[in-house]
Amino acid sequence: MLSYRFVIPGLWNGGGPRNVYTLSGCLRKKGYDSSLLVFTDLTKVPAVIGGRSTTPNLADARVRFLVSPVGLINQTLWKVSQKSSLFIPHQLIASTLSLMAVAEPTCYIASAWQTVFPVFRVAQLVRKPALYFVQAYEPTFALRRIHEYFANRTYLYPIVRFSQSAWLARFLDSNCAGKTYYLGMGINHHDFCPPKNLAYKRRIVTVARWDVNKGFNIFVQAIKHLRKIRNDFEVVIIGEKQALDMQNIDFPYKFAGWISKDSELASYYQGSIFVNTGIHEALPMPPIEAMACGATVVMTDMEGAKEYTIDHENCLLAPIGNARSVANCLSEALSSDQLREKLSTNAILTANRYTWEAVTTNFENMVKNEGIA
Repeated sequence: MLSYRFVIPGLWNGGGPRNVYTLSGCLRKKGYDSSLLVFTDLTKVPAVIGGRSTTPNLADARVRFLVSPVGLINQTLWKVSQKSSLFIPHQLIASTLSLMAVAEPTCYIASAWQTVFPVFRVAQLVRKPALYFVQAYEPTFALRRIHEYFANRTYLYPIVRFSQSAWLARFLDSNCAGKTYYLGMGINHHDFCPPKNLAYKRRIVTVARWDVNKGFNIFVQAIKHLRKIRNDFEVVIIGEKQALDMQNIDFPYKFAGWISKDSELASYYQGSIFVNTGIHEALPMPPIEAMACGATVVMTDMEGAKEYTIDHENCLLAPIGNARSVANCLSEALSSDQLREKLSTNAILTANRYTWEAVTTNFENMVKNEGIA
């Protein structure tokens, strides 16, 4: 049986990395030899072992740290490349050498633009297949123009891609060479589920991220507009403190910090109004997970979310970047428990269609179709 190695730049929080951890864990549960190969330095290991609150939920995934001397050089160059773009090519080469140090006959799976080049070259070395788990059109998330350049180059390699986003799979197949498989989306229904007695709360919840593509500034503006209309609600913000520091927030709120445990996230979602004001997202995960919890979802009408959103059926949609429209949707939801009941009921039915069992089966079918298994 073929082994699978998901290669990731580091142990990060967020929906994208969590999808990598979960898929690898699901493959292990089905009997496959699957693990994560993580570029890191020795200073990162104590944080993971110590179980800090910000440590990602690895979802039963097995982790192997690449802590060879070349791996330490790689990590140093990665930090430097964030300040000086000239070091990016050196960092990619160091990543390749670090991965070569543990090269084995297996199937390597890239998980971000920083890992596509190392995965492709090492797969050539061991004469085994390579895959790319792509979860976003990464040039749109680039920090600098040169990052965008290297992110764009990932789509030039003759490597089979797969994605959980139907929109992203179509986009890449239309605009880039190669083939992208759509595997579907997975939800942890054990934790993301409605309570036995669902009560609608006058609580507005969002997840704050510093990346401008996540649109947290639109959420802040929307709440400011809403407070001019009414003041019969509370606000809970989950996420990154850095995102809050970048905004002028002059309304009361509770900051819950970064939450890695799905069950804790679910407790905030259940019965709440969940808001996602993203701008560029191939497949926003928090809204569909909130739907699974019976939340009333208000979000922007992004292409990536169209596969599961239906306005006034399972959520309320506002134009991208329009804070006033988001505020109006929130006011509409707060004004009608009947509407919230309809949206919540349909949202749960929508979310129930997405399972990790189906994603794992689709992965197996993909590798068989490509002659990998």
